[in-house]
Amino acid sequence: MATVRCPKCGTLNPNGRRRLARCYKCHEALGKCRYCKHFDLRILDCVNVNRRLDDHVTDPDEVRDCPDFVSRLTEGGVVRARPTRAVIKGLVAVWVLGLAGFGAFFLVRAFTQETPATSLRVSADAPSSVLEDEVLSVTVLVANQGGATARDVRVTLTGRGMTNLICQAVTPEECYWESTPTTVIAALGDMETGTIQSVSYRFLPAKPCLVSLTARVTAANIRMPVLSRVECRVLP
Repeated sequence: MATVRCPKCGTLNPNGRRRLARCYKCHEALGKCRYCKHFDLRILDCVNVNRRLDDHVTDPDEVRDCPDFVSRLTEGGVVRARPTRAVIKGLVAVWVLGLAGFGAFFLVRAFTQETPATSLRVSADAPSSVLEDEVLSVTVLVANQGGATARDVRVTLTGRGMTNLICQAVTPEECYWESTPTTVIAALGDMETGTIQSVSYRFLPAKPCLVSLTARVTAANIRMPVLSRVECRVLP
């Protein structure tokens, strides 16, 4: 039986990985979206590829009836012990020194060099529906709208319905990198500022289904991937 430690009071709860579980001591809901592995705290939204495109998590403290909930809580959760006065003073001193160090670093960097930012924009396009015996074409456009070269740009196509698609070709052919039953990756290389590149994927559907795909674009010198989603229904 999986046990988790309540992030609010530190109590160890048996079978706490259930979606509707609550801490038996403080009654904290352990199935909140913020405690799910699919919830990205950096963008405050769910990044699960199985969710609908128009379904956004507006309240991270909400407990949703979501079958894909996967708890990020473990037995090593934070225990809310009361710190001593000496510990508090030490933490305050470290915090102040850390702020001073970061301020000095950014001040020196601002006067010594100016690094232009890299900004990628992506859009994915596919027909709203195709027949089972037709080819499904998905085109992804990537534009570098920043002031620096984007290094080692890669486009990963994944999502619901990929296991029902057979990848026949990637255009341009030299961009093809790797494919698995759930993903197809194309490598665009370095992209200079102001340039636009496209990559097309040709799939043969294996059976009627709803295909909900996400184009995930990454680069070596950007922190967060850029996403674009597209849906297509394969008809019998």
